[in-house]
Amino acid sequence: METNGPFLLTEILPASISDSVTTLEEMTDVLDQPVVDYNLLGQPRIKLEGGTSW
Repeated sequence: METNGPFLLTEILPASISDSVTTLEEMTDVLDQPVVDYNLLGQPRIKLEGGTSW
């Protein structure tokens, strides 16, 4: 993997998008439950927020 330059983005972006989709699917599964335990959404939320800081 390249450590800098324009090709770094093309390597990181697909992985980041894939991770975000997986996290959103996990959150959707929690929200689809008859009784929602909102405590289960904390960690995925932090994961999504952390992904936007780079």
